[in-house]
Amino acid sequence: MFAACAFAVAVGGALAARLSVPRSPPPATWAAAVLLGALGARVATRPLEPLFRVAHARSREALLGEAAEITTGRVDARFGQARLTVDGDELLVQVRCDQPDTGLRRGAEALVVAFDPRREAFVVEALPTTHPHGG
Repeated sequence: MFAACAFAVAVGGALAARLSVPRSPPPATWAAAVLLGALGARVATRPLEPLFRVAHARSREALLGEAAEITTGRVDARFGQARLTVDGDELLVQVRCDQPDTGLRRGAEALVVAFDPRREAFVVEALPTTHPHGG
């Protein structure tokens, strides 16, 4: 965009200079082409700015402490997946639980407590279920 704008200004300046003075364009014309080209490129590309906005990925640590819904039939020390909803984004992650017989099955709620780099999975613990009538 910068090159196109600078080229247009340079050609326009050169034509205007030739019409008024029959010699090559003065160096100021080229300097103006560069400055006006930069300005023109900025104005022309400003509406496109949202298309090039950089979104940074979440770190694994950012998911610690989040509640997750188990999506597999079981979760143990070697198997399991869970769905997390964070800031409106739905994430499907690998989860593991080292405690036996936690009852973590499809639909259960779990708390993400750590990330295990060796297993490349989040470690979860069962969240206590709440009963609406205190039972």
